Amino acid sequence: MICCKLAGSGLSLFSRVTRIRPWLSIACPVVVCLAVASTPRVMAEAQQLADLRDMLDRGSYAEAERNAAALVTKIETTFGSESIEVARAQDVLVEALIRNGHAGQSSTLALAQRVVGLKEAVLGRDHLDTASSIHNLGAVYVERGEFGMAVQLHQRGLAIRINSRPAIPPSVIASTF
Repeated sequence: MICCKLAGSGLSLFSRVTRIRPWLSIACPVVVCLAVASTPRVMAEAQQLADLRDMLDRGSYAEAERNAAALVTKIETTFGSESIEVARAQDVLVEALIRNGHAGQSSTLALAQRVVGLKEAVLGRDHLDTASSIHNLGAVYVERGEFGMAVQLHQRGLAIRINSRPAIPPSVIASTF
């Protein structure tokens, strides 16, 4: 059975196709070819996001903010404004805005809220990638001095992360004693 992951979807291509209609499983190899053809774009986007995170780690916040905003615009034209790729780029933009001292702006709050909403719609409320966006939104609220909301969001993000941990097989637990 051919089963590949669509970029950032969290769902296998086969399960997405067969969930629509069982007879569409015939189309799976064709769709797999189309998904593989877009892989270089997805890889380039992933590298650009990694470069932005390096800028943030180096403390180049203004540069990261400028480049993240440009990347969001570029990805929106390639993948669409409601794509998970855009949400991931916007996550990095939110991080850059926070670190560059712009967390107090209403536009930063609106962007962070939009990213959480988009990831919840595309990936689900309990997806690990959604937890990262919830954490960013919580960080925006911390910087704005809205600690009650920040604590709720950080607790929710932590709960998702805890529940997303893989279960430790009993054989591994038994071997540690």
